[in-house]
Amino acid sequence: MHRRAAGFAAVALILLCAAAALVLHSVSLGGPLRTDPYSIVALSPKPKAADVAPNQPPAIPVPPPPGATPSKHEITPFQRVGSPYLHTSDANYEVPMPPQEVYLYYAPRLQRLGYVANTQGESCGPKGPCMSDWAFQRGNYDWVVLTVDPLQTNHSRYSIEMQQIVPPPRPRESIVPADVQSLTIEMLPGGQGRPIAVTSPSEIAALRRLANRLPMDTRGVHGCAADTGVGAILRFLAGGKSYIFTEDRACASVKGPGGVALEDTGDLWNALLKAAHLLSGSAA
Repeated sequence: MHRRAAGFAAVALILLCAAAALVLHSVSLGGPLRTDPYSIVALSPKPKAADVAPNQPPAIPVPPPPGATPSKHEITPFQRVGSPYLHTSDANYEVPMPPQEVYLYYAPRLQRLGYVANTQGESCGPKGPCMSDWAFQRGNYDWVVLTVDPLQTNHSRYSIEMQQIVPPPRPRESIVPADVQSLTIEMLPGGQGRPIAVTSPSEIAALRRLANRLPMDTRGVHGCAADTGVGAILRFLAGGKSYIFTEDRACASVKGPGGVALEDTGDLWNALLKAAHLLSGSAA
């Protein structure tokens, strides 16, 4: 199968920045959405991912269009976010509408809920017509994926899948307590000399706060083609215990205490450079 990105103009584009393993192939989508012939469905905003119980599948936020009937034929969603914390719900329907009409039914309703269309394309096999597909994204953790298979001129079969990442809370053992006795920073690669002792109470407090705010890394297994070994090791001593954070800057990854996988979008790294008395241009 091959994908052919089909661009339209003027619907807003949103990307998930910095999380390479989660990046969707994104193109601008098209044309101002016309008013569709169906009545507007009153929809309540869906809870944020962090508010959803980990064992509770996410609800599909938009009901099917009039005339749609459940289908026993399952259509595999054309894309799925790679994350160990991914939760999904899907439904399959047949409907007396061509693919573009299915899109025009769902798009405005999803946009009212804060979703933005960020991917559109086609999946074509050696037999039959090409399937059309769309992905809608809201924030960093929510996607709705629409995959439509045209059966006849005005009849389609489609799947709609809610994909939601629900990161768990940080393990308690990865949180540095307030009674920090010492902190050292070792810049990588090679350590650039000996570890640097941070003595300013305000700098120690700031770095502890940033380290404790790092979110769980939701990207799963991923690699970094530009990885050159640049990073840093923070060693907090607090309450008689050592809390070590090892940053891999190219991957924006941090291995925290107990081996917990965390993510740094830049705040901790920039503070490390400042605390280590390095200019951001000398080791970025």
